[in-house]
Amino acid sequence: CDQFCSYCIIPYARGRERSLDPRSVIDQAVVLSESHPEIVLAGIHTGRYGKDHGSDLTTVIQEILHNAPKLHRIRISSIEVTEITDEFIALMKREPRIARHLHIPIQSGCDQTLHRMNRPYTVKEFLDKINVIRQEIPGISISTDLIVGFPQESEEEFMTTLQTMMDARFSFMHVFPYSKREYTEAAQLEGHTTPQCKKQRVQAAQQCSQRLNRMYLQGFVGQRVDVLLEHENENGWFGHSSEYLPVITTLTKEHTEKDMLSVEILDMKDGILIGREK
Repeated sequence: CDQFCSYCIIPYARGRERSLDPRSVIDQAVVLSESHPEIVLAGIHTGRYGKDHGSDLTTVIQEILHNAPKLHRIRISSIEVTEITDEFIALMKREPRIARHLHIPIQSGCDQTLHRMNRPYTVKEFLDKINVIRQEIPGISISTDLIVGFPQESEEEFMTTLQTMMDARFSFMHVFPYSKREYTEAAQLEGHTTPQCKKQRVQAAQQCSQRLNRMYLQGFVGQRVDVLLEHENENGWFGHSSEYLPVITTLTKEHTEKDMLSVEILDMKDGILIGREK
């Protein structure tokens, strides 16, 4: 990683950014697509992929999709908001095999906290970008990572962050308490929050995430989604939609794991959509 966020040890521990050769990525994807209907592109700063090879993320995804016709779905593990290009959005819009889910870490919803974190955007810039994405790809799931209890994070800053989370309408959030890492810039800051404060803020942020998740899931009741079957249990077949929604569905035909099918969503229960094969 080349970003050097003030809380993060990764650039020191793992070194600077480097990309797997595009040909190797494409070849591996083709091999995997023979037995796996969905693959995930994973890494740090996936949106900056390929700069050391004269390539980029959009190009390599296009090549994978062209060379792997059996592949039903390609998913990106995470991507930074500053790395989402117009070309990538356009490809995602026209290519249904790219999962309708982007995990875009925000880390804080307060400009003052973001500045101390050395994150390269403001809240407005972040919200403006995800609004553009939603305009182009309606219904897309946008999830995020959030760090709470960062050094000097006041109650006012934390409440601003919670409001930003609601404004952003994330589909879900991964919430982490700030963890001090030796040798990082943040470790040297004064005003570290107490463990009790971090615990309370994690709980509040998780409650916010649960509310947002319920709101997002509820919007799919009565809709149809494509579900990749993963395993069967006593309630039916479990799988995930393109939007990374967990779905339990009853079947009208014989199916096995790794089948992709259209499911009509009838209800939502305990954070899981309930559907039937359409």
